Amino acid sequence: MIEAKGKFWLDEKGVRKAVEQSTIKPLVQCGAAVEREAKSSMKSGRRGQGKVGKPSEPGTPPNIQSNHLRSSIKTAVNGAASVLVGPTRMAFYGKYQEFGAIIKVTTKKVIHLPARPFMGPALTSARKNFPKFFKGMDLDGTSAGRNLNSRKTKK
Repeated sequence: MIEAKGKFWLDEKGVRKAVEQSTIKPLVQCGAAVEREAKSSMKSGRRGQGKVGKPSEPGTPPNIQSNHLRSSIKTAVNGAASVLVGPTRMAFYGKYQEFGAIIKVTTKKVIHLPARPFMGPALTSARKNFPKFFKGMDLDGTSAGRNLNSRKTKK
């Protein structure tokens, strides 16, 4: 049996900070991949200048009518370890397209809007590429990682 003694230190906060900083770029790449998939899944439904286009079949991504929904899909960093991808408030109706809705227009008129998911399928499609975005993570490329390495040699 071999016995070894020595001192060991671990800067947990520093390591956590370096990992968080190094994951921002891959997370943004993941978000951008989902954004691209969602936008490319929408096809043109227009019939001509000023005319209302044909809606897509229920269960398929929505057809483009005015391009507001497609152009409102954005990627944003949300804190250190998450990214949000989806329509902005400019296209508030994106959630109704994604999940469907029952809209009561008047006491007698009700509109049933079937779900036409586009974000969920985009995530499913883009997910296969996520591991390659994280392969090149570089802790030394972050300020926290460089700080950790500079202290490692001093102790």
